[in-house]
Amino acid sequence: MDSRHAQRWWLGYTGVLVASAAWPGMELAKYNLLLGMSRSKQGAGAGSAYVAVHWLVLAIAGAISGLFGGAMAEALGEWKGTFLGQPLTYHGVLFLISATLRAASLLWLLGMHEPKAYATKAAIQYVAGTIYSNALRMRLGPIRLLIRLRQMASKLSKNRDRGWRDGE
Repeated sequence: MDSRHAQRWWLGYTGVLVASAAWPGMELAKYNLLLGMSRSKQGAGAGSAYVAVHWLVLAIAGAISGLFGGAMAEALGEWKGTFLGQPLTYHGVLFLISATLRAASLLWLLGMHEPKAYATKAAIQYVAGTIYSNALRMRLGPIRLLIRLRQMASKLSKNRDRGWRDGE
């Protein structure tokens, strides 16, 4: 790697950081879309079929992507080329194919209407509330354990006292 590329290493990490920060939002949107499709309409029970088909397609696509990536690695092997003046190997080819497919899906998603969409602020408040609730639950966990142990000891003590009074 020449010094020109070594000086821009931070661009890759910045891209990964931005993509990682956006991923939970994508997952939340996908999950909400699935929940919306799973509702039955006017008593019809076909909603869960959408969810089943979604996971089936996702599993098939995951298997095919692994096979496709392996086939590309095998076919291109040690091949090296350039793209827009940058060195390119089979990793780059796979990245370009993935980026192209994601851009195409983004064009499709931009036209999609979600009738019950929430603002980003509401999603952030929901996530923050969940984190706070989980942290509070973890902090109070040991105290709850002590309370349960005290209750169990109290029950055992009452049972033992009752047995002693009955002549045992």
